[in-house]
Amino acid sequence: MSEPSQYPVKHPWRSLIGVLIVQAQNAFNDNFMKIILISLAGAVAKGEFIGDHAQRVFSAFIPLAFILFSPLAGYLSDRYSKRSVLFWCVVAQLVILVLTVLGLKMENLWVAVFGLFFLSLQSTFFSPAKQGILKELVGSRKLTFANGFLQMLTMLAILGGIYLGGNWFGTLSNSGKSEWSAAMLPILAIGAVAALPLLLNAVVDRTPAHISTKFEPSILFRHFTYLKDLFNGKAMTRSALGIAYYWLLATFVGVVLFDFGKMLHPDKPGDAAIESSNIFALIGIGLMVGSILVSNISKNGVKLTLVPIGGIGLAAGTACTGLITPGTLGFYAGFVTVGFFGGFFLVPLSSFLQDVAPNEKRGRILGASAVFTSLTSLAAIAISIIFTKMDLKLSHQMLFFVIPTLLITWYVSALIKYQKEATVPEI
Repeated sequence: MSEPSQYPVKHPWRSLIGVLIVQAQNAFNDNFMKIILISLAGAVAKGEFIGDHAQRVFSAFIPLAFILFSPLAGYLSDRYSKRSVLFWCVVAQLVILVLTVLGLKMENLWVAVFGLFFLSLQSTFFSPAKQGILKELVGSRKLTFANGFLQMLTMLAILGGIYLGGNWFGTLSNSGKSEWSAAMLPILAIGAVAALPLLLNAVVDRTPAHISTKFEPSILFRHFTYLKDLFNGKAMTRSALGIAYYWLLATFVGVVLFDFGKMLHPDKPGDAAIESSNIFALIGIGLMVGSILVSNISKNGVKLTLVPIGGIGLAAGTACTGLITPGTLGFYAGFVTVGFFGGFFLVPLSSFLQDVAPNEKRGRILGASAVFTSLTSLAAIAISIIFTKMDLKLSHQMLFFVIPTLLITWYVSALIKYQKEATVPEI
């Protein structure tokens, strides 16, 4: 290693590998359990709100937990050794999985629902620790390299969790097992494997605590006041709105996928779960390929000229999912297109916001952007509920977002002509 870490550790690369694997396992379990419980609720509580809107309720857990508890999570990550925070988060995950399995054993859906909420809460506290420890382990020079692997493994874990969870539940359900057993057995299996990160955490070198970081009650609400910094300049405002809109659309599409699964397999919850997880995988593969391509194109700097290409591609993919008959090749190609061009739209905007944010305010601005994104994710879920109450066809729901996507693309593309300026002016 050519440059020491911020806080010298004995085994930086061994520690990094441990953190990356623990993070991947955490993301895998979150999504694995989420898709299984959504499928279970749709099967055993059909006709009830929690059954008909399970994907909406469960998808709201993570942004809600982030909005409510991210400041406290950030404080704990700063105050205590991040290695210790990671350890206790892994312990909490194991306990939550055990309680969820017990709820499924008792055939009590609400115990399982609360288990998923607490797993979302655990992820909120896990996130700042796993991101913040990277620089403490490998230093500034290797930080981008470490972050790249972190994001790649996270995406693979999310896709793997969704795909394996949905297909495992569907296969067990189709084999004649009850929906409760089809949900309990896979979660029991990953619960047994969840003890492994406890051992991996032991190979991570301890990073220092910061005892000078004092708790103040205002910490719990400070992230809302930082929003004014985010919207202080029109350049940051445009990029933040573009990022937030992308996640609004992504959240909405993620919710609607379960409705497509139910529509294509109305009387077979197992097949519906498999269908939804397969479409998720198609979107994720498209997003990974698009993001990697954008990264290679942008080796010498942020390329905002890719944003309008991404926005037009997003609109075209969304239109395909609304206009083409569900279950056909063109329908699935539409979701791959949404994922692929999502990388062209999101990656340059995210990089641009990181680049133009003032050094002394970068952390709070990026945190405020994440809060704003969480709020728009909740808005997407609310929109989905309204559309459902209106009995709007799924194809029409998808087509609704075509024009807004093009308008947002036009709005944020105005940033291109300012990219070469040394200081981005008010626009």
